[in-house]
Amino acid sequence: MTRKEDLLREDIKQARAELADTVEALVAKTDVKRRAAAKVGDLRTRTVQRVKRDPVPLAVGAALGIGAVGALVRGLTA
Repeated sequence: MTRKEDLLREDIKQARAELADTVEALVAKTDVKRRAAAKVGDLRTRTVQRVKRDPVPLAVGAALGIGAVGALVRGLTA
């Protein structure tokens, strides 16, 4: 093979690698299920860390939520 052929083969190899990377990136962007699962996992991790640092806001929110549900139920049954 000539030097020119070697360079051409190397260019083709590089172009294929770049195309494969592009296809992988597009597949990742269009995989809504995987992206949603990743987002949920991230949110869960951040929430757990936040609650471990300061559980008071969660307790207050839960108490308010329970109170609101109780008031709603009483209002519907009255």
